[in-house]
Amino acid sequence: MKQKFDPRRPTYLMSPTPHCWRADGTEYGVVANNFRGGTNPREAGYEWLGAADQLSSKANLAIMPCGRKPQTTFDKLYTADAGAWSDKLKAFVLSNHSAPHRHDESEYVGHFLQKKLRLKVAGSTKSKWEGSSCMRHSPQKTFAILGYGVRAEEASCDEIIDLFGLDPHAVVRIKMKEPHIHLDTLLASLSTRDPLVVVCRSAFAEADGSGWDPDVAYEQLLEFVSAETTSDRGQTQLHCVSSKDGYGYATNIREDPDGHVYAPNGLSIYYSKVLKEYGYKVHPLNLPRLFWDGGGAAACLTNDLSGAVASGWRPPEQYLYWNVRKQIKQEIDSYPEKQICWN
Repeated sequence: MKQKFDPRRPTYLMSPTPHCWRADGTEYGVVANNFRGGTNPREAGYEWLGAADQLSSKANLAIMPCGRKPQTTFDKLYTADAGAWSDKLKAFVLSNHSAPHRHDESEYVGHFLQKKLRLKVAGSTKSKWEGSSCMRHSPQKTFAILGYGVRAEEASCDEIIDLFGLDPHAVVRIKMKEPHIHLDTLLASLSTRDPLVVVCRSAFAEADGSGWDPDVAYEQLLEFVSAETTSDRGQTQLHCVSSKDGYGYATNIREDPDGHVYAPNGLSIYYSKVLKEYGYKVHPLNLPRLFWDGGGAAACLTNDLSGAVASGWRPPEQYLYWNVRKQIKQEIDSYPEKQICWN
């Protein structure tokens, strides 16, 4: 039966792994190449299918194909980095990638969104910036958190404040360090149960001559969280994860409307217990290739387009996940089991 679009559900953009996918661009990729001889594209494809199967149980998934020549855009499966929907512009703002192996992605993504998904696109940022993975709204949307460092320039924060209509006095800026290349690898904002901000303090970059001070930024985050309270939702809370769980991308998670949290496998039992105290249930995703080789989990694999749906946009149903899954599975079955040499 053909899948129909349900506007009541969250809507995410996802893109399957291509046959030429490789481990690149992160510390995790360096380890995979140096100690495991690269990755396994077929296994990565099956992992992607498994993640999409779980996520699609509570969300609409609009699928962006690999394209005819994915060799130069092989990492676009991490769609969170493609850009972000701006309610102010009523358009999708494309990323300006800093990673050399991702420079060609925005042209493809922009063309697909406009011509195939019929989504308005506003162009790329001037600053180096890698999309929704670099920004988060607080659970009750009284402030925003922007990340920079590694993949995003500091100047991108001011540009994003303008493009997305954020209150400059209600923004926390966090500078990060490797292996935390995007904000969603060190901070999560959960809202479908008790409002909760999860952060990895050890991922903050050390103080430097630019005026960045991690202690000041953390105190500012605490102040904003402490001030966020409403009569119907109560007080937002802050939980700081361990450096080990932070390295395991404990914040690279996606929640569904029922309070289920999709997180990478291997996180501590304590972390799951903490989330349970706030009403959330952890569903681990087994991602040895996509996470431990590629450096991305549930948040990285999805780009939230629910704001576009709220503005009236609807994805063509031919691109919905369950209408193309069979074809994707057939293609993945033929993928190589070893990262091919011309990559």
